[in-house]
Amino acid sequence: MLGVSDVPRAAAFWMKALGYVPRKGMEGDWAVLVPTEEAGMQPALYDRARTYSAWLTTARPAWS
Repeated sequence: MLGVSDVPRAAAFWMKALGYVPRKGMEGDWAVLVPTEEAGMQPALYDRARTYSAWLTTARPAWS
């Protein structure tokens, strides 16, 4: 998983660099890229700012 600041822009870069396509379309803050022809790694891109702020509002201390 790769945290990025702009998912569509990062996805476009990695799709061109690796020759990958998005799996099941792309969400605004999440994308999984897959190879077009053979097996290979499937990098996941997520909006690190949005995920971090969601974690801050839902995380609970371990001692609670």
